[in-house]
Amino acid sequence: VGPNQNVNFSVHCNGPVIATSIEATAFFKNQRSFRLADDATLQPPWHLETLVFGAKNSLLGLSPQLTFFPSDSLEFTPVFAGDATYQMLTCRNKSKLPAVFEIMCCDTESSCFRILPRRGLIPAEGFQLFIVQFKAPDIAFLGKEKEAFKLRVNGFDVWGPMLLGAGAVPECELEDIDQDLSVTLPPTSIGLESMRIIGLRNSSRVPCIFHINEANDILKSAEPATGVLRGHERANIALRFAPNDAIKATNTQLSISVRPVAGQPPIEISAADARQLGSAQTPEILQKFQLQVFTPASTGQVSIEPPMLSFPISLVKASQTDVITLVNASQGPVAYTMMLKSVQNNDLILATEPPLSVDIPTGLLPARSRKSIRLTFQPQFAGDFEMLLVCK
Repeated sequence: VGPNQNVNFSVHCNGPVIATSIEATAFFKNQRSFRLADDATLQPPWHLETLVFGAKNSLLGLSPQLTFFPSDSLEFTPVFAGDATYQMLTCRNKSKLPAVFEIMCCDTESSCFRILPRRGLIPAEGFQLFIVQFKAPDIAFLGKEKEAFKLRVNGFDVWGPMLLGAGAVPECELEDIDQDLSVTLPPTSIGLESMRIIGLRNSSRVPCIFHINEANDILKSAEPATGVLRGHERANIALRFAPNDAIKATNTQLSISVRPVAGQPPIEISAADARQLGSAQTPEILQKFQLQVFTPASTGQVSIEPPMLSFPISLVKASQTDVITLVNASQGPVAYTMMLKSVQNNDLILATEPPLSVDIPTGLLPARSRKSIRLTFQPQFAGDFEMLLVCK
């Protein structure tokens, strides 16, 4: 085919019914061989197709006997605004004669449904598969869409199932928080960690991606920081706080963003170009939450009751027991360690073999709690013993 020239073809039909397609492949002359093309000039061919459709008048007026599956309605799952989804529709011809059909619906620009093939022939006692596309409208025009499936078969109008579809956008909500979009972590002390779990639920039926941006470094972590939420799915986000300084209370702000799984496809894409040049657009932020997080912290306030304990005189290697109480007056749990030191020449020295023993030397003391600890005095030789019980 020369430049700016046309080639005409003649199609002849000898049978009573014809419903087929004619395909053609077109390419530039230099694409005939790899010797004439290189990586820079290599280009895929164009695929051209046209439908040849025809029938004799003897078939017109024969009432068709068609059944559809599904028979009542073909419903699509909700999709994101601007996206498309596909389903198959089966049409069966129960008569002894072929059925020549033509789709009489879903052919306007305002329609959200597309059906292929548009024309064709269903053999006697045969079937035809239709591919139905539903493309959700833009966000500004979202809603439920429906349209009746209508065909013209052998000159008669035939109604098929109702086509139903709906577009949606992701919509998330925070759970296990206060009404003013704030959350308070359990009080803690220096060296310990407090944690609280909040929920992020996707209340729609389309998936989305969430991302957490920490405003400062007060929080130790917020995990997971990003993730995918499918329809009606919940993500448990763990907020952890471990203070380094003795501060009464502070707060930080978490920014939680929600966006679609992917952006819109490239606008300018040629349907005949197999390379599909271009890249998807950056998805826009659909929702953004500003969560206020309060993180109270304090130093440990631990005391021993009574502050002084005296054991009566006893025999060597005889044991006596008494009980002291550890009191945690702070708002957070603390870990403690107890050790014994002996007083020698007004100096405190770590006791190597003390006559006094502690039954629970280490442990965890919950916030605003009391814990009883048993002390056992068993001297190995005679003498006066003065010791200091230190709790860290």
